[in-house]
Amino acid sequence: MSGNSDTFRFKYYYIPFSFLEIVYIDEEIAIKTIKIREENKIKLPDAIICATALYKKAKLITNYEKLSFLYDKMIEQKSL
Repeated sequence: MSGNSDTFRFKYYYIPFSFLEIVYIDEEIAIKTIKIREENKIKLPDAIICATALYKKAKLITNYEKLSFLYDKMIEQKSL
C-alpha cells in the first residue's frame, strides 16, 4: 500500500507544483523577517512570507490587505 500512496502523492501534489522552489530561511531572511514584523505589526508567518518574497525578488499574490505595504517595499527595492 505504501508504494501506491507514494505514487498518488507524487502524481497529485508534486507534479502540479514542480515549478515551485523551496526556500530555506537563512540569516538574511530571518533579519528581514524581524524588521518587517517590528515595522508592520504582523504575525510571524506573514512576516516570513514577506521577507522571503523580498529576498527572492518574487511576486507575492495575496488578498490579505495587511500585506499591502510589501508592494511599496518591492518598488523601493527595484529602484536601488
